[in-house]
Amino acid sequence: MKYYKSNEIADMLNLTTQTLMLWRKKGIGPKWVKLGQNIVRYPIAEYEKWMNGNTAKYEEWMNGDNNKSLHKTDNGVKKS
Repeated sequence: MKYYKSNEIADMLNLTTQTLMLWRKKGIGPKWVKLGQNIVRYPIAEYEKWMNGNTAKYEEWMNGDNNKSLHKTDNGVKKS
């Protein structure tokens, strides 16, 4: 299995790694795995699956009213 690092995901989504950490704590965003005490990785296949299901929602959020909060859905991010 191949993985992305947190900084790679952050760059692709134009986010900070701190935002990804917050998303992990809230249970939103792409699926991730912990490979060691301080090693978090995102399986490439899971990231692509998440993006395919959330691209429109994410782009709308990034380009629209991004002051609204994000909530967990079955497949990722939802704007409320």
